[in-house]
Formats: sequence, structure tokens, C-alpha cells
Amino acid sequence: MTWFSWLHHVSLHVPLVMTMVLGVFGVWINRRSNAPGEANDILWKILRFGGWATAGVTLIAVISGMITAEDFWTQDGPMILIHHRNLGLTGFACVFTAVGATEWGIRRGQERVRRFGALCWLVASFAMIGAGHWGGSGVHSDRIPWQEEPPVLRSGDK
Repeated sequence: MTWFSWLHHVSLHVPLVMTMVLGVFGVWINRRSNAPGEANDILWKILRFGGWATAGVTLIAVISGMITAEDFWTQDGPMILIHHRNLGLTGFACVFTAVGATEWGIRRGQERVRRFGALCWLVASFAMIGAGHWGGSGVHSDRIPWQEEPPVLRSGDK
């Protein structure tokens, strides 16, 4: 299990950063979406393939997190890690919605769907930031310098 825990911690930082980068990039590319030319097509290709790469690493983070998590399928774990799990799965769904909508819009030539997919990266980035904060606070609460007291756990938590 230690190897999967290491893989989860390494692989979750890439989607955390990439969703933020793709969120900002999605807003920027939507602003200049009406600009004709080959440069605009290259920007959409960067968003498209960057999105697929981010989706792949997000999938690795989710699978490794599911393997290492105690009480993953129940509500028996610490409340803070339950929030981490729920936001992580929400982020996972948002990433694949962004990738799917962008891909659908590009392949089918539907501008509105493609632009929706680009903006979904913002939602994905907020979900990933939330999941990262809940997970970091739950696992590394003793090493967070600005936290004054440990997180409140339910009675019976481990």
C-alpha cells in the first residue's frame, strides 16, 4: 500500500496544477475564439491534448487514492478525508466533462460545446484545489504552518 500512497501523492499534484493552467488557458482561448487563423487551431489542439494528459494523470490519482484509502466505500473514515474523497471524485468528473465536451465540440464542429468544455476546466480546478486542501489538511495537519489547531474529527475516528 505504501507504493500506491506514494503514487497518489505524486500523481495528484500534476492534475492540481494542470487544471488551474487549463482553466486559465480555457478562459483565454474563449476570449479569442472568434479570431480566425491557424494560431487559434493550434491553441485548441494544446487545450485538447493537455486535457487528455491531465485526464490520464487524474485517473491515476483517483485509482491510487481508492487503493490506499481506508474505508473508501463507507462513511467510517475521518470526516476531513471523506470531504477529500468526495471533492476528488467531483474533480475527476469535472476533468472528464471538460475533456469530453472539448473533444465532442472539436470533432463535431460544435463551437458552443467546445467553448463549454474549455470553461469546465475552471470548475475542475476549483474542485481539485478543494480536494487538495482537504486531503492535505487531513493527512499532513501536523505540518501546516498556518493551522492553529488540528481538524475536528468525529467521535470514533481513527
